[in-house]
Formats: sequence, structure tokens, C-alpha cells
Amino acid sequence: MNPKQPTALAGVSRAKRLFLANLTLFVCLLMAAWFLSRGDADGDASGEAEVPAEKPSEELPSLPELAYLRGQFDALSEHPKTMPPFEESWVRHVSRKQLLHDPIFANQSEWKIELLADEYYRGYSERFDEYFDTTEARRMGREAGLELGQSISPRFTRASVMRTHLEKQKKALMAKYAELDTPERLLFKKAYDAGFQDGYDSVKNVD
Repeated sequence: MNPKQPTALAGVSRAKRLFLANLTLFVCLLMAAWFLSRGDADGDASGEAEVPAEKPSEELPSLPELAYLRGQFDALSEHPKTMPPFEESWVRHVSRKQLLHDPIFANQSEWKIELLADEYYRGYSERFDEYFDTTEARRMGREAGLELGQSISPRFTRASVMRTHLEKQKKALMAKYAELDTPERLLFKKAYDAGFQDGYDSVKNVD
């Protein structure tokens, strides 16, 4: 049942780095907008003094930390009203099953899987009664994707178009991002990306 990977150590290391990249990509998007706006003219120091998002830590999360975050992420993805009543036995079963199907946790020993499943269970149970609605994130992403798709033409460079739509959404995105915790940010980014792709594709498919 474990996904196939070249080697256990290389696979886990690569998966952890991909997870961290996904976690920080949204921050990087906002920071890119900030740097692009700074480089507009000749160092416009009179504009609003904006502080970029905190520089992400380069330290990789440990496997237990990732399992805990994955549990919270999965719990927030499901509306409590669509789920059966919380029962420890089936949640424990789900915890183990989810980890065994996740390449980040592939090729772990049996005892390590049990420890990681405990962390997943802890994260999942803490957020079981919560739900993160991604409607707004998908809407914002779709609007940006539509604008980008409609703006691309031989007269404009991709960089200038990206700068325009990033600037339009920057304040709203930064404000929204600041009020979310880590699993909520991942869910927001996932929905935003899906909406962006949908909006961009809908314009390109018409052409």
C-alpha cells in the first residue's frame, strides 16, 4: 500500500521539502508583490511603509509535526455536519490509514507509524468540530486568474501582468493571511490556486 519511491531517506526528505515549499509559497507570493512594488520607479520611499511577511524558517518540520498538521488540515477540510459522531476507534483507524497513503510518511517502521498516527489523531481531534470555508479563497483566486487570462497579450509581458493583479489583491490577501493559522493557510492556498487555475483556464478555453 505504500507509494513507490527511489529510496526511503531521499523520498522522505524530498516530501518534507515539498511540504515546506507548499507551506511558504503563499508568503513568497505576497513578498513578491511587495518587492515588485518597491522596484517600480527610483525607490519610491514616500509610499506606504509596508513590512513584508516574516521570512520563513529554513528548518524543516519534523515528521511528527507534519503528521499533526496533516490531521488538522484533514479535519478542517470536512464539515462536521457531514461526518459521523466522533468515536476514538474509527478516528484512530483513519489516522493510520491516511498516513499509510501519504508519501511523506512512506517506508516508516511499524512503531514509527503508530507514533505518527498518535500525532495525526491529536491534530484531527483538536479541529474535528471546526470547518474552514474556502469559498472566499477560491473566489479571489478565480478573479485573479480571469484578470490574468484576459490581460495577457503581445503588448504586455507576463511579469507586468502578474504585478498588476498581485498589487490589486495584495492588501486583501495579506490581511486574510495574517488571521489564519498554518493548516488554514494551506487550505486557503489550495483553494486559491484551484480558483486561479479555473479562472485562467476559462478565459483560455474560450479563445
